[in-house]
Amino acid sequence: MRAPRRPPPCQICGHAFAPDEMVRLIYKSVTDAPFLVIPLVWTPICVGCFDPDNDSPHGDEVKYYERRCAACRQPMLAPSWVTTCSNGCAQHLRRQRRNRRDPEAIRCALCGTSFVPTRSDAQFHSNACRQWAYRQRRRPVTQQSRPALSGTREVAIRRGINRTLSTMRFV
Repeated sequence: MRAPRRPPPCQICGHAFAPDEMVRLIYKSVTDAPFLVIPLVWTPICVGCFDPDNDSPHGDEVKYYERRCAACRQPMLAPSWVTTCSNGCAQHLRRQRRNRRDPEAIRCALCGTSFVPTRSDAQFHSNACRQWAYRQRRRPVTQQSRPALSGTREVAIRRGINRTLSTMRFV
């Protein structure tokens, strides 16, 4: 069994958080992450490093609530929409959700075969059923309700006879 996830240290002083020590989240600029579209992220700091004049860019507009990180269960002061204490904890939760392996058997939307899906949004048990359903959706309405062939031609086509209609004698 793996050890429980630990929060990252304070991003200002490097202090490692004790299991029940309060973590304060601030909206801080990240200069060493060039690929972020918005270079501001919620960063964990200890309560001693918090400076209300510099660390509150939103002022009193954002209310902070006491809650626990959804991944590491560390107590934190965070806005209502923030559920984890760091990007690492958020990534941990995403991986847990993705790797969950307890799906129930469902029925194929096309043929009704029972199967255990490998994805949460799976509808078909095979590529053949998925492709068949796609072609049915894509087919124009006039072709979907095409009348059946009549007489000998229908029988010849169903049996797979490869003769052209001009060489066939119809009775």
